[in-house]
Amino acid sequence: MTEAAARRTPGTPCWVSLIVHGLHTTQNFYAELFGWEFAPGPEQLGPYVRALLDGKEVAGIGQLPPDRHLPIAWTTYLATDDADLTAETIRACGGTVGVGPLDAGEAGRLAIASDPGGAVFGIWQAARHVGTTLAGAPGTPVWNELMTRETSTVAKFYQAVFGYETEAVVSADFDYQTLHLDGSPVASLHGVGHALPRDRGPHWMTYFAVDDTDEAAQHVVELGGHILQPPGRGPAAGWRRSPTPRARRSPSCGRPSADAHLGRPGSPAAPGVRFRVNFRHLPARHGPVGKTPRSRSIGPTAATGRSPCTSCSSRAPSTASPSACRQSSRTTGTPWP
Repeated sequence: MTEAAARRTPGTPCWVSLIVHGLHTTQNFYAELFGWEFAPGPEQLGPYVRALLDGKEVAGIGQLPPDRHLPIAWTTYLATDDADLTAETIRACGGTVGVGPLDAGEAGRLAIASDPGGAVFGIWQAARHVGTTLAGAPGTPVWNELMTRETSTVAKFYQAVFGYETEAVVSADFDYQTLHLDGSPVASLHGVGHALPRDRGPHWMTYFAVDDTDEAAQHVVELGGHILQPPGRGPAAGWRRSPTPRARRSPSCGRPSADAHLGRPGSPAAPGVRFRVNFRHLPARHGPVGKTPRSRSIGPTAATGRSPCTSCSSRAPSTASPSACRQSSRTTGTPWP
């Protein structure tokens, strides 16, 4: 368990945030699952709390207005030194900026965007709030992975915007790239082709560290959640760096991850929060091991208009969809840091 760096290199995942209808129910769920405590956060956009472990901020949860019925999912924020400049670069490279950039009080400055494939993410320019301040402990975000149809095109987008270096898995049947900054892995892209349903679309997935995946999965069920994919060793195990010497591509590397779902009380058929728990509570630079793909929808994917990117030569949506248009953050349900 380590304290995270005070300020992140631009492009590094620095925060995860969730906006839900049942704030208190969600707080209780994660308090029981991960041992989170909560402190009030900025409430300019409505009720919002920051999750704490040992007094350190690890995530945020806010209240979605009752008349808004947006997909509910964790949003990954990527660090930036200049939110306005990054937002312009996102637009120039074919992405969409649906909210902001705007000030989050004295905490910092943010924008909510989507890549050319439609996957939603946030950018965060830190001021008083630098993001997650604890790493490696159970209950902390341990890895962020983009689930998309194919990685080659979207990788160019993220390289152009954030300056990532990429390391691809050499395989005819496995489309996977790790994103590096300053020589260290910080996130990954996973192309799953037709296994990504059209009604869910590309999305960023957050992994949370736990001591034991099987016990955590059982606890999810006991707390009223659902296991969408049971714990098991995935084909990606060992394909990324591990702190111990392992045979590359060996399925025995590491314990499994589990795909979990927090449904809305009284509405079992309604979509809820999907996340993953991973046994190996490693520093974020190592990434998770032993996982298999699972897809979910996290935001708008439809868009109109296309513009060329001078940096990555892609052509992609550049106009926000109706649910990510130039409305206030309160209307769109911005996952406030």
